[in-house]
Amino acid sequence: MRKGAGEDFHRQRRAQIIEAAKESFAQSGFHGATMAELSQQSGLSAGQLYRYFDSKDALIDAVVRQIAGQNGTACARRNYSP
Repeated sequence: MRKGAGEDFHRQRRAQIIEAAKESFAQSGFHGATMAELSQQSGLSAGQLYRYFDSKDALIDAVVRQIAGQNGTACARRNYSP
């Protein structure tokens, strides 16, 4: 495996989990979504989720940061202040 390939895989796996979490949170809400639901949505075991995120709160934080970052980028492209 080339150097950095592990980091690429880690980023891709985190992105996979974040996308699955966004779907689950949209369906069930932050507090309604369980780790079992997140696990099923992502296709990963709960243990794998915890490998990338220490808690559901950490995953919520990552989702919010990603959305805020996307919105900030879109605003910057339109010359708006976030």
